[in-house]
Amino acid sequence: MNREITIGKFTLDSLTTGMYSDSKMVYREYVQNSVDAIDQAIKNKILPNRKAGKIDIYIDKNKKVVSIKDNGIGVSSENAYNILCDIGNSGKTYEENRGFRGIGRLGGLSYCDNLIFETSFKGENKKTIIRWDAKQLKELILPGNNNESDLKTVLDNIIYMEIEEEEVNKHYFKVTLCNIKGESKLLDINEVTDYLQQVAPIPFNTPSFPFYSDSVEGIKAKIKELDLEIEEYKIFINDNPAYLEKPYKSDFSANGKIDNIRKVKCFTERDIQGNLLYWGWYAISNFKGTVDDEKLRGIRMRKGNILIGDFRTFEQFFTKSNTRYNGWFIGEIHFHGQKLIPNGRRDDFETNDEYLYVKKLITRYAKEVFNSIVRDSSQVNATMNNIIKNIKKIDENKKKMESNLIDKKKKEEIKIENKKIINVVENDGKKLKKFKSTIKEHGIDRDESIEPILALIGSNFDSNKDELNNINLEERNTDIETNPKNNINKVFNGNDIYALLEKVLSSYARNERKLVMRIINVIEMEVKKENELNSLLKKVVEELSIGKKK
Repeated sequence: MNREITIGKFTLDSLTTGMYSDSKMVYREYVQNSVDAIDQAIKNKILPNRKAGKIDIYIDKNKKVVSIKDNGIGVSSENAYNILCDIGNSGKTYEENRGFRGIGRLGGLSYCDNLIFETSFKGENKKTIIRWDAKQLKELILPGNNNESDLKTVLDNIIYMEIEEEEVNKHYFKVTLCNIKGESKLLDINEVTDYLQQVAPIPFNTPSFPFYSDSVEGIKAKIKELDLEIEEYKIFINDNPAYLEKPYKSDFSANGKIDNIRKVKCFTERDIQGNLLYWGWYAISNFKGTVDDEKLRGIRMRKGNILIGDFRTFEQFFTKSNTRYNGWFIGEIHFHGQKLIPNGRRDDFETNDEYLYVKKLITRYAKEVFNSIVRDSSQVNATMNNIIKNIKKIDENKKKMESNLIDKKKKEEIKIENKKIINVVENDGKKLKKFKSTIKEHGIDRDESIEPILALIGSNFDSNKDELNNINLEERNTDIETNPKNNINKVFNGNDIYALLEKVLSSYARNERKLVMRIINVIEMEVKKENELNSLLKKVVEELSIGKKK
């Protein structure tokens, strides 16, 4: 019996094209290998620290070429061929390295005609250049072509190696993708920058996001408390002197509304032996809804400070009906357990016992903390909005009642309506005081925005009630022409509609004014939405102004 195993040529296609849903993921693979190489250079005392490490990315859209180069340890000429040509056979371990499967470096084969590896090892006066002919590879593995060829035969026909002289102290690794196909995202500098800012292990921008370096409550203080060092590396694109930084910033928008980060809150979890499983941080804001900027949105999962999945991946820890809540947050969770291993696609972790245990812990935290924050913040926001809307409605009603254009019956209706609204606002004020205390349990202090509203209720409402009770419901006989309210000369807005209407109607006869107000009353009864009502009344005022001039 022939027991020799043949690995088919299509395996390579599955390990390259089949691995990535987005072509930009190859940047993650090569950056991942670069930071591992820099760490190894530090361990071997070739580099003093991470600050001395450097990753340069060059994108030439015209020539359709991309290169990624690091000043890490490099690969010796003796080991270069095996390390760079073996498939799924890496000497790296998952305990110490981010990349360890021996597959990621081949990701570029799907997107270019030639994939070139160029490397030098300190102490050697030569460099090794290995070229993979990706164009020829695509032809050889095309269904129907060379069906008798196995994977080894294909590789022997597409891999070329040469040795050239190099300075003895040089150490680096460079990968180049030549003749990238079509209008690839790989050549879009803006898209690549946005992607790497979210994915790569790079520093925070402390001027835009001071909560990282805050010595008391910031992320850096937590890292120091845990006796950790966050892995940060300098990545440059196209000779730009400024290295890439994470996109976090203090000011942002949620559901189209301006919001800002007030502080950050950190959290940790350890196993029963006291070993750190993960630590994380999330921003404390006004939680007005889903964060608009996709680069900021969601709790991001990271291992070795490289993103796992995307901003949606953390949604799995919320209940199915509340997955959208992740989008209300800005933050990160950094995994440290040795057995927490990113899967081959790096869109989640390998499903082992340790990850299942961690998932239970995070799911519980999401339910007890994140769900509660969203629920309680939503109640605060809704109550504040209701109070503001109703106070505005009360003021509008008062202006209507002071007008000569509304009859006694309508004024009585408005008076009753306002009393009801005042009761609603007072009850909402009591709720808001309670919610204010509840969100403080989450470390959220909204006093700056809540107290002015509570003060407004307290200072205005007693006088509002007195005014409503004392208003004379009889129609006043004062000549509109001499009424001081006719001196109004303001920009048109919702609060001044009736004053402006009164001013316009002052030039009309009494019977005409009454007819117009009957029409206005019908409009008010039929149009329920405030913005639509104001818009319609504005058109009425404009038409009445034009009509009288004619």
